[in-house]
Amino acid sequence: MNTRDNMMRVELHCRTICGEKDGAISVNELIRHAIKNRVTAVAITNHASVSDFPRVCRMQQKYYNKGKFVKVIYGIEANIADDSTSAPPSVWPVFHATILISKEEGRKNLYALISDSATKYLDEGQRIIPKSELNKKREGLLVGSGCSKGEMYQAMLRGVDKQEIDNIAGFYDYLEVQPPKNDMKDVEGPERIKEIIRMITESGDRCGIPVVATGDVHSLHLQSTEGMLDAFSFLGEDKADEIVICNSNKIAEACDIIQPVADIVDSPVIPGSEKYKEGIDYDSAIEDADTPMVRELAWKAAHEMYGDVLPDFIEDRLAKELGCMIFQCSEKSFLIAAMIAEKSRELGYHMGYRGCLGASLIAYFLGITDVNPSKPHYHCPDCHHTDDRYIATRGICLDLVSRLCPDCKKPMEKIGFNIPYQTLFREDGGRALDMELTVAPEIYDEIITYLEEAFGKGNVCQSSTMVVSDDNANVWYKDPRIAKLIVLGKNVDINEITPVTGYDELSSLPVMEFRDTDLPRSTVRFGLICDSALSYPAAEHEQVSGRVSKIINEYDPQTFAGAFAACALAHDSGAWENNAQELLDSGEATLETVISTRDDVFNDIVREADISCIKGLDAYAGIEDYVDMEDVAASIMEVVFKGLPLTPDMKEIVRRSKLPEWYLRSLENIEFLFPKAHIIEGYAPYLKYRREHNEDKSFK
Repeated sequence: MNTRDNMMRVELHCRTICGEKDGAISVNELIRHAIKNRVTAVAITNHASVSDFPRVCRMQQKYYNKGKFVKVIYGIEANIADDSTSAPPSVWPVFHATILISKEEGRKNLYALISDSATKYLDEGQRIIPKSELNKKREGLLVGSGCSKGEMYQAMLRGVDKQEIDNIAGFYDYLEVQPPKNDMKDVEGPERIKEIIRMITESGDRCGIPVVATGDVHSLHLQSTEGMLDAFSFLGEDKADEIVICNSNKIAEACDIIQPVADIVDSPVIPGSEKYKEGIDYDSAIEDADTPMVRELAWKAAHEMYGDVLPDFIEDRLAKELGCMIFQCSEKSFLIAAMIAEKSRELGYHMGYRGCLGASLIAYFLGITDVNPSKPHYHCPDCHHTDDRYIATRGICLDLVSRLCPDCKKPMEKIGFNIPYQTLFREDGGRALDMELTVAPEIYDEIITYLEEAFGKGNVCQSSTMVVSDDNANVWYKDPRIAKLIVLGKNVDINEITPVTGYDELSSLPVMEFRDTDLPRSTVRFGLICDSALSYPAAEHEQVSGRVSKIINEYDPQTFAGAFAACALAHDSGAWENNAQELLDSGEATLETVISTRDDVFNDIVREADISCIKGLDAYAGIEDYVDMEDVAASIMEVVFKGLPLTPDMKEIVRRSKLPEWYLRSLENIEFLFPKAHIIEGYAPYLKYRREHNEDKSFK
């Protein structure tokens, strides 16, 4: 039997860098190397970990799009325990074994086994899978005998007889052998290693179990077919062909192409949504009961604030946001976030957020955020008179002067932070919803319990990294960001999506204490609590320690908009050094006019560019009359804040606009831009204080 001329081997045992300590190859390197060596399929088998599965899936798709396909088989290298005796679990013999997902149902079974190993069968930090449990959940899985730490290999080293060897082999779907040089550190002498390999192949022949040559790939030594055939040439040409090429392909062919996460259609039911189901045509409508629920709650809150007749700019924006939300199917996310916010307030704590959530007027009206993102305007809470005429180019409500209502002569509220919804939504659905909530650590557990009561204890899971190498994560910590929660539908098992784990009691982080003496003059004037003299984890994490106060002291912003720009620029990712800083030093710009947030890019282009700026450009040929400049601005903003290069058409639009000459140069130097909503939320405690003491209604 000679298959060398028309078949290539398959590798069924690979670790990656996200494995536990001993993987040294990235997914990209692994797949690229497999293509180079004409290895047609690879199995990802990190030790007790599936954390790399999503990355593997994306990388496989990347190469597929380039016309290069490598079949990926998902699996793990597990710690298998022999629980057939009456001995206590602490003395069960533990061996390595390979578990591959061969069918769709095997994914859930594998994830369930990993979950149990990390919760029920966690022995002194070692996650074990009892053989009896593996047998119960074996459907859709293939079990290999593993490496030199596997049960077959260890039995050979103990010198057991053939009958016991064959009994052990009967548990496995295929037996593994590795090149002799792999095991030099575990066994004395190459001849002894070759003898063990021969005995394993003979046992496979006696029991009718395929023997497969695997590389046990921990680093970039994924061998070619020729290399593996040479490593097993001592078995004879036919046997080497069989274990290297034929049997490895048979196992790979027995494994279906699957996705690492199930396609779940059952979503959580929001409490109180049942009454909205009437009148919905489920055969023709894209909306479910959550859609009218969000719509009613948002419009109701808007009318409660602004009266029976809404200002045009509020009505138009809310309608557009609701359309984007429905298009993205993100109604449930908003409703769950609203539940968390309401519960947090009930417990007496403010709920914050990170990222772009403050850009949503829906989130404001649902009580998820305290930031009204609409354009700056005056509003009378008594007679609902609204005036939006007093607006600077980049103004925010805090920079509006106090005014009395022209109708009832009472002080008017100053509202609106001028944050475009396009930083959170894209009307074409091209942006995933960025919703990251932060609750007070004191009530975190109560919030989790509240959600478990609403959706079911087994349907609310806290997500984190389960197993990674020491270089990737060496600390477990309790993160108050609700973004790390997964809420499942009533009939969904978490193991259809991911394994789960538990955690031990965690030590608390120290509470920071500081005094506000000796703060710089500009800092005191604007009420910004800067961290120039402080050193604490939050500042280190944000990498802005000392920068905010330095920028404010040196460039002395005259408005709150400028002060917030200083906060954003302190995060510097190409926006400050060799960019805004030079523009400020040269006098070409001020803190109020430099590019500091992604919102600035959008607002500036919408304000200073018009339809004439796209005439004759290739990207808009034939559709100039149908182009919305907000869509153009959103596209440019998206490219800039990600640090991607501007297209020639985008550069030409900026050149044709009324923006200053330095603007395009500044855009091209930016590597990343924070959203204005993120910066404003960071100073929410101060703004709330100002509201209480100065009667500023910028925040509710």
